[in-house]
Amino acid sequence: MILFVSSYAEPAIDVRQVLASRVPDDEAQELASATVLTPMRRTLITLLALGDSHAKAAAALGVGPGNVHNWVVALGRALHCPSRQPAIVNAAYRDASFPLPRRDDRPVPDLDPDEWRLLLAYGRGRFLREISTEERLSLLVLRQVDRRLTEKVGASCRGNIVRRAWQLGRLARVPDYSAAPSLPRR
Repeated sequence: MILFVSSYAEPAIDVRQVLASRVPDDEAQELASATVLTPMRRTLITLLALGDSHAKAAAALGVGPGNVHNWVVALGRALHCPSRQPAIVNAAYRDASFPLPRRDDRPVPDLDPDEWRLLLAYGRGRFLREISTEERLSLLVLRQVDRRLTEKVGASCRGNIVRRAWQLGRLARVPDYSAAPSLPRR
């Protein structure tokens, strides 16, 4: 469950207008009508997932870059993840109340084990230097894996890698087994 965290009022925005031509109309409509978080924060998560920098997202939202930075930090707390773009995008998409991006019909690329590890590390908000230490791999090798992964999923940056992985079905929500019927008892 995503909590609402805010210390000041956010300006009202039209989610569909900000995301026009950036995402499919039905995805923008779902984001506009969702009840999780605020419209501003849902839009910010989507802009980060599309690969926008803080400055570009601030311009699209009509606010200052400092506001975007503060909202990213607050989103990290609300989503219980590091305040890094890929982690915030992944945590939002994992939550059942947040609208998922539209599925991409293109063939799903096969990822090698190194690319999988890197994708999952990005989803946890890890930097290449941290991954290098954890996995005991050189930064040069990790940068090569990063280039391959970026190319395979057709992404522009790490936040966009996570969105593309969700669109391609490489990442998915964990099923809610609490709603499943219980097994018969003996």
